[in-house]
Amino acid sequence: ECEGPPAPGVLASRVPPGAWPDLEWEDPFPGGWTTIDVTTRGIAPGAGDVSAALQSLIDGLSGPTILTFPPGTFELHSPVEMRGELILRGAGSDATQFSLVGTSRAFTWEGVGGQWAWPWIEPEYGPREIQADVPVDGDTIPLADTAGLHPGDVVMVAEAIENPSFPSAKYARGGIFALTAVTPTSVTLDLPLTVGLHRVNALGEATVVSKLRPIGNGGIEHVRIVSPTLTGYDMRGVLDLYLADNVFLRDITSVDSFGADVRISNSRRVLVTDCFFDQTQGSAPDGGESIWIDQLVTRTAVVNNILREKHPPLVVQVGGNLVVYAYNFHVDRLADYCHATGDPNCRDLDWIRDPEVNGIARGWHGLADVVFHGNFPHHYLIEGNVFYNAVFDYHHFEQGPGNTIFRNRILGNPDNLTWWMNGYGIWLDGPHDGQNLVGNLLLHDSIITYQLHNATEEPEDMFVAANTLSGTLQWGDLPAGSELPPSLYRSCPPPFWTDDLPWPPFGPDVPGSETNRIPAQVRYETLVAGGP
Repeated sequence: ECEGPPAPGVLASRVPPGAWPDLEWEDPFPGGWTTIDVTTRGIAPGAGDVSAALQSLIDGLSGPTILTFPPGTFELHSPVEMRGELILRGAGSDATQFSLVGTSRAFTWEGVGGQWAWPWIEPEYGPREIQADVPVDGDTIPLADTAGLHPGDVVMVAEAIENPSFPSAKYARGGIFALTAVTPTSVTLDLPLTVGLHRVNALGEATVVSKLRPIGNGGIEHVRIVSPTLTGYDMRGVLDLYLADNVFLRDITSVDSFGADVRISNSRRVLVTDCFFDQTQGSAPDGGESIWIDQLVTRTAVVNNILREKHPPLVVQVGGNLVVYAYNFHVDRLADYCHATGDPNCRDLDWIRDPEVNGIARGWHGLADVVFHGNFPHHYLIEGNVFYNAVFDYHHFEQGPGNTIFRNRILGNPDNLTWWMNGYGIWLDGPHDGQNLVGNLLLHDSIITYQLHNATEEPEDMFVAANTLSGTLQWGDLPAGSELPPSLYRSCPPPFWTDDLPWPPFGPDVPGSETNRIPAQVRYETLVAGGP
């Protein structure tokens, strides 16, 4: 157990109060779960489509329940809708397999509330206008009426941005919070706001609070999901979470996804950990994301995962905040090959796309691994990962402030890969003000650049410090010799860390940063030993 939150030290003025909150799944019913072996309810491996039978079983459950699945293959011909207080547990990600047939989605969480429900839902779930501006770091919101709201309720706090790139991206300031206190004229949130709220925005649109009814207090673990070959594009995920709260996705292998492996929207406290997201059928902008974090997602963590040949592995957009993406290991065998050999075939798009021709992997390369995709995602922490490059793009206009890329090993885009971003490590295209790039190791002579592409203005209020580029430590916005905190969300190593690995693994003060390994890398090397 860590003793208290991390101390941000020299970065205190650039990060949220207390830095980023750590996240563990909270068991609300310790010792109170009923366990059911699905084979006792007529759901057996090798028996064809079990989606209807499994949905019927889930719909008939009451109380906290764990459904266990033995080794074998279960077919799903349609997605299964999860309920609250439910855990699905396989016999292992190498033993229990869900094979999708004719569908790109396996399991969905769909709560009730939010902007799409306002026209028809009961009044207590409707929008309530805030009565005054709320400053950054504030946690108390004045309302004219709090009838129907209670401590423990989950709410959406939503301010409209002035230039959303599409209608559903309108509400991008705020987040998803639990209420810790309710008075007749105010509510108190469980976390302070990372950006201030205006009572009305510049267009005269009111900022609102609305009650939600999320699905949660459960999760899925120890399974393998294999997607079918499909055509077109699905905007949702193999595991699709909308209005979810306190959900874990643990030790899941997802193979050859059609859309995203995991899509999270309008949710809080989602933990994705110990997973292997392996390859994709698509390439952005036509699919291929692994982790897609969407509107107003708050206090969520994606940690200790392997992401192999996902295009791109991570996309964040539309106002999500206080999200931790940490100690994940990205693998791109084509990029590794091109780095190592300088093969001119790496400039041939047909060669890159066809694994039968290149003998390595399928891909559309030159895209970023970590993509900030606009409509105001803010205060994300990208810490301790191994990845190839990051881009703050301008496809959907500005990112919000406070996104922090900290102590990562960044391999860079190979110079000889086709298309774009050749040699880039971190790229900001546009006025994405207030970002933090600190303590990273950039290899293969990759660069940090503000090269304009879709935008016409460069970012301001950047904090770029203690990064190592081309073997040279550049202190930038910090005095030389400044002491960096080991982490911005932990005051001690995370629970999956092993004593033989240095922590923190990377940074200007860490010997061996070029070759140090993280647990996800060790796991990957063990999984593929002697294999592809």
